[in-house]
Amino acid sequence: MSEQATDNGQSADTNSIMSLIHEKIDELDSALPFDEFMELALYHPNYGYYTSARKRVGTDGDFITSVSVGQCFGKVLAYHFAPTIESMASNSDEVVIVELGAEEGDLAKDMMGALSELLSDSIFKRLRYIVVEPFTAKRAILHSKFISEGLDNFDVVSGFNELSVKKCILIANEVLDAIPVKRVRWNGNEWVEVCVSAVKDGEGKRLVVAEKNIESSALKNIVKDYPTTLSEGFTVEVNLRFNNFFKEIFAATEMLYGCLIDYGLKADEIFDPGRKNGTLRAYSKHGIIDDPLSSPGRIDLTAHVNFDHVSSVAKDCGFEVSSITDQYHFLVRSAEPWLLEIERAGNLDTETEKLLRQFKMLFHPSVMGQNFKVMEIKKGI
Repeated sequence: MSEQATDNGQSADTNSIMSLIHEKIDELDSALPFDEFMELALYHPNYGYYTSARKRVGTDGDFITSVSVGQCFGKVLAYHFAPTIESMASNSDEVVIVELGAEEGDLAKDMMGALSELLSDSIFKRLRYIVVEPFTAKRAILHSKFISEGLDNFDVVSGFNELSVKKCILIANEVLDAIPVKRVRWNGNEWVEVCVSAVKDGEGKRLVVAEKNIESSALKNIVKDYPTTLSEGFTVEVNLRFNNFFKEIFAATEMLYGCLIDYGLKADEIFDPGRKNGTLRAYSKHGIIDDPLSSPGRIDLTAHVNFDHVSSVAKDCGFEVSSITDQYHFLVRSAEPWLLEIERAGNLDTETEKLLRQFKMLFHPSVMGQNFKVMEIKKGI
């Protein structure tokens, strides 16, 4: 990814990114692979959806996350990670929590606030929190926020190439689903790649879907095992970028325990007849946009994580995948010490009642509890 320069909140910026996409298509004299379109739409340095200063998360944004529900998510994660941190911190070693996709830094503050109460002073003093943020402007905002709030043991870096961590706790909440994907489609005879092209529309052009023969050997290797009895037009998202993602993390750490939290499916669920159009979704103001090509840079693009695939890639890169469970079971198990403390205390104060309401939303099966999965990975443990 390149670095951020400006906000993309104005319509002129939409015209600019559309022009860039059309230029890319013209340069290729063909169609643009979908992952390259998705990277431009989400991460272009000037006009990308995730590089802008626009409000994305929360009730006044485009979507909610477990972090935006309130402080409860960070508190429960603190209870989950605390025993591992204590174990890692033996022999007076430093432990580093590394977070990806930190947005405004709320999870960092929530987790560290809870850990300051759960851990002994001697261990907490040896705990650092590092946010990995590729974009300069967003790094500067996070860095200023941490400094202004007197959070000395917080830092922000641009990538894993800047890290060499002996003992690491990794947290990535809703990161995997935003890594650009390729799309493939069964045309009745073979799997073809779904790309983005342009057609004349009045005096201008508009983006449309185009199908091409698959040229990537890595993509061919994946789809060769896909079923061939599906209905014509069945579409699947494939992520070829997980390999570099996990390789970078593996190279930067000696000992690691991590939780990657996202909404996703098992491989066989991907091919459910009800998912003929794939899992790619475009969101704006908490609603689904019918055409994911319509407003690049101004809408969120996301695809369900194929957890069988991502687990296989993580293992190939050297990690142990210790478990994949739904968020309901993960949070209930992690929160057990906290819930027992509440039970022993008896009367609930206003703040505890508020946290418990948040907790119910986080684990409720019809809200986030079943749709979200937690993949736990380890290295050197």
